[in-house]
Amino acid sequence: MLNSLTLKLTPEQQRHAIDILGQVPELSGLRYQLCPSQIKEIPFWKVYFDLISKIQEPLGKFFFIFNFQKKIKTKT
Repeated sequence: MLNSLTLKLTPEQQRHAIDILGQVPELSGLRYQLCPSQIKEIPFWKVYFDLISKIQEPLGKFFFIFNFQKKIKTKT
């Protein structure tokens, strides 16, 4: 099934999808339950990457601020 991903996802997304399925058994189980009986493979990954992007943006800002504050504290 992952072969169909090569036509629809970027190379980075393809690598991430393969890696995350090996590292997060819960996601792998959810994918197994849903694909293809409830949702096709590509829409599953589109939803996944959309949700991840919504999480990453606030986390990215948090870590940027955290690292910036950490650098300021180490300089003083």
